[in-house]
Amino acid sequence: MAYEPVDLNKSKKISNPKYEFFGLRLLWEAIQDYSKLDPKLFTIAFDSCVKLIKNANFKSEREKYLVLCFDNLKGVRLSFSCDIEI
Repeated sequence: MAYEPVDLNKSKKISNPKYEFFGLRLLWEAIQDYSKLDPKLFTIAFDSCVKLIKNANFKSEREKYLVLCFDNLKGVRLSFSCDIEI
């Protein structure tokens, strides 16, 4: 099965708060150094996480994840925190 990117800027905002930021936390956890994510899937997870954070619907979450990026820089988890450009 081929991966097909979705244009998140064309998607409708989800009105149910339970699902409003669905996937962002899971993708964030998947790209952390301690994750056991298959390296073949890492790039897809990382790119998807970045797209969600950059998406206007996720604007309220940006500061939270920027702080998490800086927290990664304080510790050993330096991998890709600098690559997420908001």
